[in-house]
Amino acid sequence: MANYTREQIEHAGWYVRSYRTAIAKAREGVGIQMHRGDTPLNETGLRKEFIAALFTRIDRKAGIQHTGRKWAYIYQTEQMRDCQLIRDHAQWRRAVHQIMTPELRTRFGHIITTAD
Repeated sequence: MANYTREQIEHAGWYVRSYRTAIAKAREGVGIQMHRGDTPLNETGLRKEFIAALFTRIDRKAGIQHTGRKWAYIYQTEQMRDCQLIRDHAQWRRAVHQIMTPELRTRFGHIITTAD
């Protein structure tokens, strides 16, 4: 793997300067809003966003694309809800009326309640 200098990576200096400026403002107590409509982030939230963006850039540089059905927010949300339903069924014997994700429906379809 090649070692890259700041000059070889497009916009690296600007990106680091922007991050340092945002961290300095967050330390002063100013909330940093990353996207329109998002809640302003404090220093910890800003650091988490930066690390996530950094890992995404590393993965893209390596040719790893996090795309497809299973990376969509709606799929992740449905899977989270299904897992919670299955946990509730196992722990509290609560009725499960629907499982949204096909993989979990295949594995845990036997626990779906059909009677009202």
